Amino acid sequence: MASTDERIRRTAGRDALLAVGVTGAGGLVFTAFDVVERGAPAVNRAEAYELDDLLLTLALALVAALWFAFRRFSESRTQLRALQLSEGQRDEYLRRLEDLSNELLVSEAQARHKLAATLHDRVGQPLYAARLRIELAASSSGPAAEEALTEAQALVTEAMVVSKDLSVELSPPILHDLGLREAVRWLLQRLQARYGFEGQFEDSPDWDAIPARLHEALFASIGELLTNAGKHAHARKVRVTAARLSDEALAVKVLDDGVGFDPTVGVREGFGLFSIERRLACMDGRLHVDSTPSTGTAAVLRFGVLDVEAQRG
Repeated sequence: MASTDERIRRTAGRDALLAVGVTGAGGLVFTAFDVVERGAPAVNRAEAYELDDLLLTLALALVAALWFAFRRFSESRTQLRALQLSEGQRDEYLRRLEDLSNELLVSEAQARHKLAATLHDRVGQPLYAARLRIELAASSSGPAAEEALTEAQALVTEAMVVSKDLSVELSPPILHDLGLREAVRWLLQRLQARYGFEGQFEDSPDWDAIPARLHEALFASIGELLTNAGKHAHARKVRVTAARLSDEALAVKVLDDGVGFDPTVGVREGFGLFSIERRLACMDGRLHVDSTPSTGTAAVLRFGVLDVEAQRG
């Protein structure tokens, strides 16, 4: 940064010296001509300039040169400030990317630990208990065997339910089987039951215009926004819509009437919103959040490229 500042200052100083030098050289030429005209009457009759006119001309030229140098220096300082701001934003962006990377590593480790604990406690243990009941039934007879088999059946059913829930959370089949529209509708119903808000899904043909390559990213992003609305904003009503914009782009909106927040104070500090931004940026999309305290939040997921084949269909 210091080298850039010094380079700009040297350039401005060199321009000023060049302007002064050119003006001085012109002054010397006019001075020499004035001396010649004083000694040569023939030249004096052909030249109307006098020494005072020459000095006035030089003064005006010097003022113009200094003004040029000052303007060049001001422009250089403006460029320097813009460069410093750009580099500062880049450093902040890299810092946040590093923070996000660390947070993702921690989240991944926590997710693996949670998955392992769930498999052990809610799948492995019931299956182990079911095996013991089956062994007991094999070595028994009559009502004791029937009771052991009934308990084993209940334990296996419990393990199957937990296994199904895990597979749905990791990769919901409804997203791949029925598409984004039905997957978002299902997700909204699932989360409204968990957090107690009233979910409103606005159906429209514009859901079909979203390219299939965006479905997983959009589904995950909508899930994070709905979780934020229910868990952090304590929203009573949440609405999800999809609409085509005037410039043929498409926007998916998640609107809630929760507590809201001030977007100018750390709006991007939350890893949820920042991860959504990065996820969408990789697919030519962007996130816009409009919120004020006590009036709710409007989050817009905007994409500029639509699926032409889907539109035709």
